[in-house]
Amino acid sequence: MVLHTARPRIPAGEHRLVLTDVRDRALVFSDGTVLGVADSGDPELPVRGTGDVVRLEVLVENLGRVNYGPGIGRHKGLLGPVLVDRRTGCAIPRRTGTT
Repeated sequence: MVLHTARPRIPAGEHRLVLTDVRDRALVFSDGTVLGVADSGDPELPVRGTGDVVRLEVLVENLGRVNYGPGIGRHKGLLGPVLVDRRTGCAIPRRTGTT
């Protein structure tokens, strides 16, 4: 498992958190509260912002290796940025640690 953490400021109101290139299952938390589970088929989650800084955690679970077929050699994990409402101006910087 790999834990990505950041402290972004989420604007007030309802927003969509987008994991732009997640290739495994990712559990997403905001200030310790579960926002949901994202994967390659459903990389977006709703998030309510207050305008305050939050502790955003994305725990990526390794779902195994690709060891055959056309996907062989593809990288896995969270490869792209985490965005708020698909805006690159709101990109959440990624810091990685292993668990």
